[in-house]
Amino acid sequence: MKPVIGLMFVREYPEGILPREARATPSRLFQYRDIKRRASEHETEIAGWLAIGEDANRPLRPV
Repeated sequence: MKPVIGLMFVREYPEGILPREARATPSRLFQYRDIKRRASEHETEIAGWLAIGEDANRPLRPV
């Protein structure tokens, strides 16, 4: 198994948030479970988790 870092994006927080706090909301729990499922499908081990917060008042810019 190749190790990777699980990354969750949390829009409602202005700065960093702990991954266990991010999983407290239903939408983030879904995101967490989906990442775990996809890692399992690709025989990948999640070595750690990271959650990145973004202020909800800041507009998203198109890429």
